[in-house]
Amino acid sequence: MMKINLDPRTKLFMIFAVSFIVMVNAVTPLEWAIRIIVTLIPIFLLMTEGKYASAFRFLIFYGAALVLLRFCISENSTGILSALLVGYCGIVAQFMPALITALHIPVTEKKSCRSSHASLSMMKGIPLLSPNRQAEN
Repeated sequence: MMKINLDPRTKLFMIFAVSFIVMVNAVTPLEWAIRIIVTLIPIFLLMTEGKYASAFRFLIFYGAALVLLRFCISENSTGILSALLVGYCGIVAQFMPALITALHIPVTEKKSCRSSHASLSMMKGIPLLSPNRQAEN
């Protein structure tokens, strides 16, 4: 199994990039191709963590959403079933890639917030609290 160690800033940038690209309206085939390629990033990240079942489920749900968007939903679609299909497709095709990318950070990040805060407070010997506040604590 291949492990990828990414810097936390890189992970945050990936969340931003994936979120932005999948939320933008895709109309042309090029835009759809870019959206699909970017959606493969969370699938790849899941696979590198050994979560093959989750990656496969997400791939199936995403593929179903794309097929429904392409062949079953049109501008003239009306009714409750159409509304449910549009909701499902919107959530899976636009929100799920960003959500899975965002969920990848706490799974792979080993440091806790407390240890990060402690290391920041002792950086260069400068405490985060002022001397007066340290005396109170």
